[in-house]
Amino acid sequence: MNPRVALVLTMAVFIISPVLAWLIHAGVIDVGLSTAAGKNHGELVHPARPLAGFDLIDDKGRPIDRENFLGKWSLLEVADDPCVEDCMKNIYKMRQIRLAIGKDAYRIQRVVIAAKDTDMQKIMSDNPGTLLYRIVEKTQRMLAQFPGYVEGDISTIAGRIYIIDPLGNLMMRYPGNADPSDILEDMRHLLKATWIRPTDRS
Repeated sequence: MNPRVALVLTMAVFIISPVLAWLIHAGVIDVGLSTAAGKNHGELVHPARPLAGFDLIDDKGRPIDRENFLGKWSLLEVADDPCVEDCMKNIYKMRQIRLAIGKDAYRIQRVVIAAKDTDMQKIMSDNPGTLLYRIVEKTQRMLAQFPGYVEGDISTIAGRIYIIDPLGNLMMRYPGNADPSDILEDMRHLLKATWIRPTDRS
């Protein structure tokens, strides 16, 4: 892509993102998840929160930033330390939800955020295609946007599945015992109502 075009698109995303989030949650744009109509199964984060400071790293120490969350819907799990039964179930749920989406599965990515020292090797090998990102000190800016987060204590937001929209906004969350069919139904509404499609179809 031409660097100038890429720059313009990046600037457009940062400008449009908070505006679109406000329009959706103000009800100006209907994505089929109105709380008043009782259509959604998850808890809407109202207003949606544009996540700042995506200062994460992958398992090879490479930086992960906001661009890694743009263009696709993200099903996200914040892993407990250690990641045991409930944590493992949520990661498996996200995998099954994406598979059940069918032809639009390429529009969704599965992300697990874990503490730097949490052992995730076996879990990741059992769930191929799941992206594993690690927390570093600067990640606090991002985690602070999650409802209920207590600084320095990742367990306060662990055990849930979150939805981040293709513009990097935290917009919905589910309890750990959520029925995956409910999350699937919400995702189908969102995919049907939005036009954003990634160029990467993997």
